Amino acid sequence: MLAKEANTPFTDKDWIFEVKWDGFRAIAYIDEDLSIRSRNQTELKQNFPELTELNRQDAGTVLDGEIVILNEGKVNFQALLERSKIASSEGKEIQAAKSPAVYVVFDILEKDGKPLIDRPLIERKKDSASLPQREPACFTGGLRRGKRRSLLSSGS
Repeated sequence: MLAKEANTPFTDKDWIFEVKWDGFRAIAYIDEDLSIRSRNQTELKQNFPELTELNRQDAGTVLDGEIVILNEGKVNFQALLERSKIASSEGKEIQAAKSPAVYVVFDILEKDGKPLIDRPLIERKKDSASLPQREPACFTGGLRRGKRRSLLSSGS
């Protein structure tokens, strides 16, 4: 689901608010072969070899998340764009070591090969938060239920 702009901050118990990461939205299909695909179905794993660590999650898992590059704790979208333009495998490996990408998990869509999308989103979010944090390659994003104002003021 794409982020939408709101005119003013608000609080609503029926809403879930998350950090807006400045990266590439991608679905990770974790099985014998890892696949990380963009919204337009472009395979991304070859551009981010360090994300093969996602394969350490359980087979039969499908995650919805975002690929980001963090420099000194801040998202660097320009570095992400530059990484996507590198053609050589050697260049990609060098950049992966220099500025590693991470995969921020928003949602778990399948587990053990079974679809979870019929379950309420908040339950799936709890399941994704309990995934093994395979740092540095994978971690779950920030989430606050009904508290957009506190999310904005926390700097998260």
